[in-house]
Amino acid sequence: NASNLVTFNAASNNISAITTPLDGLTSLKRMTLSTNPLKNLIGLNDKLNTVEILLINNSKVDNLDFLSDNTDLKELNASNSAINDISMIEKCTNLETLSLEGNSIEDISKLSTLTNLKKVHLAKNNIEVIPDLSSL
Repeated sequence: NASNLVTFNAASNNISAITTPLDGLTSLKRMTLSTNPLKNLIGLNDKLNTVEILLINNSKVDNLDFLSDNTDLKELNASNSAINDISMIEKCTNLETLSLEGNSIEDISKLSTLTNLKKVHLAKNNIEVIPDLSSL
């Protein structure tokens, strides 16, 4: 029964797209899709509502728009991907750990809205200005 699945790990495969409906994964807490040639997860935006840990590092993901409906997310690792815009991250109000090393991010101002953040990893990006993060 897919509704009982709590952890899904498909790391280090050759997954370039997720076309199978994930509607039945209502208990999913941890999803690992690291080291896959995934470019876009936008089809998952309303399917990841229960996911607390999402690991998509070492992929080709270029945006975080799929996070628009995920307020339960506590940990996101999208390091070494192709991300340059993190504006959707502000929707992840429960985020505690954020790993975005090795991307092309310039603007990190949206991080100031994430008051639950405890760990942030942003090495090897294009950041020129550190905004006021005193609210963290």
